[in-house]
Parts: sequence; C-alpha cells; structure tokens
Amino acid sequence: MPATLSPDAPQVLRDYYEVLEGGAAAYGEGEAMRRLVSDHLDFTGALAGHRPDATEGFLHGAAGFVATVEGIEVLQDVHDGAGSAVCSTRRRCPAVR
Repeated sequence: MPATLSPDAPQVLRDYYEVLEGGAAAYGEGEAMRRLVSDHLDFTGALAGHRPDATEGFLHGAAGFVATVEGIEVLQDVHDGAGSAVCSTRRRCPAVR
C-alpha cells in the first residue's frame, strides 16, 4: 500500500515517497531519487545530524532504507508555502529484523 499524503502535498514529495516504496531493484543506482534532490544537498536528520553537501551519502543511505522497507504509513503531513513536514513510520520487510 503506497504512502498516502494529503492532497496538499507537493508532487516532488509524492515522487520521493514513491521512490522510497519502489523496492531495491527499482531504486538501482538511485537515479530517480537523484532527480529529486539537489546536487549539493544539505541533510539534517536525527541520527546523522547536519551534513552539508551530502547528496552521495544520502543516496547511499536511501538505498539501504529502500532495501528494508515494505511500505510507509504517513501518520500526519502538513504543507504550506514555506515547506512540508511528514511524520511517518515504515513497515519492514519480513526478512529484515
């Protein structure tokens, strides 16, 4: 079941979640994800902290995530002119515990 974002979600965010749920074979070298992110992505996450110019690391990390996810459940998402925020949880592949 695909992640269900609110109707206000921008298309790029919908595309992002589609890539995350597409599976490892579809992810491949991450070209679909690469088209969605900046060549000089600044990433900030709970575990990684702030990583400037982290596009390659992000694509590598996303590949690992995609390989373990069976689906994503969006718990809540909000969007306005300044950006978007999504709270979600993943369903892990049965073989990955």
